[in-house]
Parts: sequence; structure tokens; C-alpha cells
Amino acid sequence: MTNVVKCNVCNIVIDELLSYIQNKVSIADEETLVRICTTTFTSEEIKNSKKLLFESIPTDKRKIVRKSKGKDDRDVTDIISLFKSEEQNNIPEFVARQLDKLPTILWDHLDCSKLLKDMITMKSEIEAIKTTYATLQCVNELITEFRRQKTSFSLPPATSLFKVNTKRGAWLDSGPMGLSHDYDVLMK
Repeated sequence: MTNVVKCNVCNIVIDELLSYIQNKVSIADEETLVRICTTTFTSEEIKNSKKLLFESIPTDKRKIVRKSKGKDDRDVTDIISLFKSEEQNNIPEFVARQLDKLPTILWDHLDCSKLLKDMITMKSEIEAIKTTYATLQCVNELITEFRRQKTSFSLPPATSLFKVNTKRGAWLDSGPMGLSHDYDVLMK
């Protein structure tokens, strides 16, 4: 029986390990996924899944055959890195036929030091937001000040209104040579 089901518009591959990694790679860190997969799936399943993944994806990456101690960890790491690096359109949809084979992520699988590090980073970012962003009171004071300045703004005296250039929006019309039209009146 084949593990690849094809139709005109889809590319579905049946594999529990690949389905699990494809769905958890965005929410779990790499170390946790490697630990869960190597304890849940056999060496043969990991090897077959890796082979199936490389056959299912048109990639330039070379499939490395791992040997010696720790090969399962490195094979799962290869699978995860291929999922992360490959274009999503090139990756088929992996599904699981036997859902009971899929492990759950429990607290003992999570890397607590990473969670603590993330919490410290979030705390420092929140503190930075508190110190650099304007408070609602500050914004309201600025609005009040703006409105006060806007109402206290006055036009120039009516005697100099003839200097306003309404076509360009300038306050003074400098005239032909940079001199005011009432320059003669001021000089007398």
C-alpha cells in the first residue's frame, strides 16, 4: 500500500511522524520536538519518515544518511530543518492515519529554562513600553494645550490684511523685488 495519495489539486502524504512535526514545528522548540519524537517513534519509523519527506519535496538539499549513536536525534533535526527552510507550497500535507500514535506535549517535555528566558524578555519589553510610551494623561494634556493654543491664535491686525496672499497661502506678499507694497508709505 502506498503512503502518497494524489488528486488533481492536492498532495497528501500519510505519515504520523511527519504530520506531528509539520503541525507542531511552529509552536514547540526544536529540542522539545526532537525529544518527543525520539521517545515516541522507533528508529525505523524515523528513518522511513525522513526518506519519505525527501522523496515528497523537490529540494536541492542532499539527504544525509546518519550513522552511529544519536542518529535518531540528528534525523529528526534534519526533518525539522527541512520543514523550516523549505517553501510551504512545496511541502505536501502530511496526515496521520493512526491518531493514537501522535504524542501530546506535556509539561515535562517543555524546556523550562527557555520559557523563563522568554518571560524575562517579555517583562523587559513591557517595562520598555511603560517608560517610552505616552500615558493617556499626557496625551490628554497635549490635546488640551493644542486646543488652548488654537483658540488663542489670532489673525494679524486688519490694517495689514492687504499683505496676505490668498493665492499662495503666505502672510506677506513681497511684491516685485522683495519689497512690500506699502514700503513707500513706511519710508515717508
